[in-house]
Amino acid sequence: MDIIIKNIINNLPYNKDSKIKWNKRATSKINKIVVHQELADGTLESVNNYHITPAADNHISKNGAPHICYHF
Repeated sequence: MDIIIKNIINNLPYNKDSKIKWNKRATSKINKIVVHQELADGTLESVNNYHITPAADNHISKNGAPHICYHF
């Protein structure tokens, strides 16, 4: 089985009202990656929607995160 990796980060919606701000760094400073496996419905879109949607049970922030929180 081939693994297909596609970059859709620029197509995912943002939470423009989030109080959280991500820090930026040069890609040359990145020396590790984390692969996150999502078993719910299997889409990055659903994970992103969970992260950016304000909700009392949102484990990132009750106000929602600015964008998807997992990177790969």
